[in-house]
Amino acid sequence: MPTSLPTSLIVQLVQINQRAFESTFLPYAVGLLQAWCMRYASSASRYTFLPILHQRQGLAQALAQIQLADVLALSCYFWNIEYSLALAREHKRRNPRVLVILGGPQVPDGAEAFLRAHPYVDVVVHGEGEASFLSLLESLPGKTWEQIPGISWIDANGRFCSNARGPRLVNLDEIPSPYLMGVFDPLLSAGKWVALWETNRGCPFSCTFCDWGSATAAKVTRFGMERLKAEMDWFATKKIEMVYCCDANYGILPRDVEITKYMVDKNHQHHYPRGFYIQNTKNATERSYEIQKLITTSGMNPDVTLSLQSVNPDVLASIRRENISLDAFRQLQQRFQRDGVNTYTDILVGLPGESYDSFCDGVAQVIDEGQHNIIKFYNVYVLPNAELNQPAYRQRFGIETVRQPYFEPWIPQPQTEVQEWQEMVVATRSLDRTQWRRIRILAWWVELLYLHRKLLQLPLMLIRQLAGIGYREIFEFYAESPIQDAPLITDLRAFYAHKALALQTGETEFCPLPQGSETVWLTVEDFIVTGLHRSGAIAAFYAQNALLLQQLLQHKQRSLPPGLLADAFALSRALFEAYVYSQPFALTLNWNIWELYQGVLRGEPTEPQALPAHYVRDWTGAPFHRVRVEART
Repeated sequence: MPTSLPTSLIVQLVQINQRAFESTFLPYAVGLLQAWCMRYASSASRYTFLPILHQRQGLAQALAQIQLADVLALSCYFWNIEYSLALAREHKRRNPRVLVILGGPQVPDGAEAFLRAHPYVDVVVHGEGEASFLSLLESLPGKTWEQIPGISWIDANGRFCSNARGPRLVNLDEIPSPYLMGVFDPLLSAGKWVALWETNRGCPFSCTFCDWGSATAAKVTRFGMERLKAEMDWFATKKIEMVYCCDANYGILPRDVEITKYMVDKNHQHHYPRGFYIQNTKNATERSYEIQKLITTSGMNPDVTLSLQSVNPDVLASIRRENISLDAFRQLQQRFQRDGVNTYTDILVGLPGESYDSFCDGVAQVIDEGQHNIIKFYNVYVLPNAELNQPAYRQRFGIETVRQPYFEPWIPQPQTEVQEWQEMVVATRSLDRTQWRRIRILAWWVELLYLHRKLLQLPLMLIRQLAGIGYREIFEFYAESPIQDAPLITDLRAFYAHKALALQTGETEFCPLPQGSETVWLTVEDFIVTGLHRSGAIAAFYAQNALLLQQLLQHKQRSLPPGLLADAFALSRALFEAYVYSQPFALTLNWNIWELYQGVLRGEPTEPQALPAHYVRDWTGAPFHRVRVEART
């Protein structure tokens, strides 16, 4: 513990955040620390807070900015932990008397090994850290830390010390708002901003892959409505681009409808904030529907999240998760579809207890239950304080992991001095490495062919509905069945096989696209679509797939009405090229393709009819997956 610090202290807060395309996240976590000190310090004038360091930059530049700091406090996440440690290590080397404090979810609850591995870190803070942080400041210079809750450190004798956490705050309005206290006002002129926002704290669920429940405990406590409305007023008048709500289960409380209405009203009055992003509660489906409809119809968020992670009961038991029922999921899908609201569903690749069969059946079931827009397939990553990372849990489920470099997708990134890392699950007791690669590859096929840009959604949907071939059979055919006269598909198979194996040996999940001196990291799907576009292979892609699906029908001894599949391919290609080139088109087709398609989307399938019609898209830009149907006269 430093004992030679001056009575007056210069404090440097650091929270290196991710970017959101043209916007930057405000450093909310450390803003809370500064606001707490401003309100509750015994002598606020004792502390001089330097401008918050919130953007990644060269270490030399960052070190020059923080060189005067007596206290360096860093909020650590998986996307900034290595940079934060490098900054702390070098600042401590240059100024040994500085007090280095770390907090955030990347600091392990059992911190002894971490502290001994990083001896330049003086103390770490666990859990709600506002009060403990101020207590550490007030202890300087020379007071002991034995009475400060929720901290760990190595003392002067080399002994590991750790104090139990104090009780959680019940009245959250005791926490001053960094927004209303003006903490972020000096930053606002520097660009566009995303505000992280809490309306409550706590999570009643205990999903083992998540550290939310363990970090905040089960009971949900709430901030007062007057404070929340004042913050929403601030977001609007300060022209905040987007508000990202950090609540674990937005919609769990009845008042969340009122909060949403107020936020939407601010948008209507001031045109800010432009976006409002939430994480839905896993229950209260009627309230969730009302909230999401308010947000999407206001234009503040085009997509609704209906997360499942898995639909297999054994897997859900293994990860201690409770989903909405599939019946409720289907009803919500159909209601949102009728309202013109897009949804997406999260599914995790490689959960404990998942098998190849349960994963493939689950994906097919989610599509059959109405998810025809987007399924986001996420690899399973290990967080330090999640149950998934506990030795007993890892042994029970045979969890195998690899360390991978972390990159932000879609945003140009220069070469960095410090690489961030993640730990990814690549096998479990129920899913060996070969089977993990198979489900990862199948998920890539689903993303590419059916979802998001919907390259082949229409023909595949008709094969499912009219030929009775299940979605699992279709995607397994693409992934593994013998095929002829489809070199592009053969090349994609080889690429997927290489990429899946590379992931298991520690390669990033993203694919590099060089842009001058910088690199943009793309998802696998984006990388392939970009390749099809740049290589001029779109026509060949559709031609080969038309032949391939005829092979599938012949293999399964099924058929479609003559000309129907050709119409489906013609419209699919036209819609995709309209997306890629932002161009209009006009087609004359012989079947009621659009009626068939929309019927499945609504959950009201109809019969094919030979009804020739014109399919017209006479606009450029969004919406992309729409046409106007005109009867042929």
